[in-house]
Amino acid sequence: MQLARDAADAEFRIRSCGPEGVRVNDELHAESLLLLPGRPVAPWPVAAGADLRPEDFAAFAAAAPEL
Repeated sequence: MQLARDAADAEFRIRSCGPEGVRVNDELHAESLLLLPGRPVAPWPVAAGADLRPEDFAAFAAAAPEL
């Protein structure tokens, strides 16, 4: 396991992850979601990796990520 310092000014903090969902900051999300800088947490209609299609990545492309 790789450990990283927790930045106090981080926009999103993953607090926990388990069968009940993912806790981002202090909110529990039981569905797939998108975390994009400068945007609110948003639902993502993909439940499993095997279901991914090219158009599912449109939201990422619109955010112009730096890779």
